[in-house]
Amino acid sequence: MRTALFLLNGFLLLGFFYLLIKLFTPTIPTIRAFGACSFLIIWLAISITNMTIGIMKAGYGIGEEFSIFLLIFLIPSLTGYWLWLKHFEI
Repeated sequence: MRTALFLLNGFLLLGFFYLLIKLFTPTIPTIRAFGACSFLIIWLAISITNMTIGIMKAGYGIGEEFSIFLLIFLIPSLTGYWLWLKHFEI
């Protein structure tokens, strides 16, 4: 359940950055790359924090948590990459 909630939060964060980019692209053209990089950095930090908490407090092994980290980080990130390629042509 926790993994599904993190994935939902990742897509909500992606939607927030997508909306910001759509709104501000006519006035600030360079916001496309800035928004994409900002999303990836923030989402990577959140995913690493989740993995660290799982290892330290929940007692999971590094191998177990790393596979969940990859799932949580890559699905929203690859979706964001697809959106930026398709809609913003970076």
